[in-house]
Amino acid sequence: MTSTNASASCARQTGGTLRSFAPLGIRLTMSTMDIHAPLKGVTLVAIERRPDQRGNIAIFGWASMPFVPVRSFAIFDVPPGTCRGGHSLSCDELLWVAAGSCRVSFDNGQQKASLALESNDQGVLVSAGVWLELSDFSPGTVVLGFAPVPFGETRKFGAPRPDLIAARTGTGDPTG
Repeated sequence: MTSTNASASCARQTGGTLRSFAPLGIRLTMSTMDIHAPLKGVTLVAIERRPDQRGNIAIFGWASMPFVPVRSFAIFDVPPGTCRGGHSLSCDELLWVAAGSCRVSFDNGQQKASLALESNDQGVLVSAGVWLELSDFSPGTVVLGFAPVPFGETRKFGAPRPDLIAARTGTGDPTG
């Protein structure tokens, strides 16, 4: 996983170095919300899967999530070189790649990071205020998203909102 694969047509120029991270072999379970936070406001969570000879099933236990989803959406059929997102939101969001892969870039106003979502056994929980952009979609990629606020009540911002991140993380500093 490298951060140099981001599509030039989608790259957000905010200065600083974009770094990559990986789950570092840490097995996470959504049922207990054990987390690995590579960037304040961004949390990797494991999605419970139950494979058998009939295929795979992914289990999303709403009771174990940090919010009750009231909105879901799917991103698919993304043309090559196209990006999605490019904003921060007024609410948290859980993203999961059901099929294929893509790169997700984050900016919390103090730090930047990028990761390749290429495994359907993990998702990424993005806190309100974290700017994100999805790029480098492989053919056939399907990304599912879940949020606790209806679409019409969600505000979008063109830049990170450290004030929203700090409110969610309980600190006055979005870096920790």
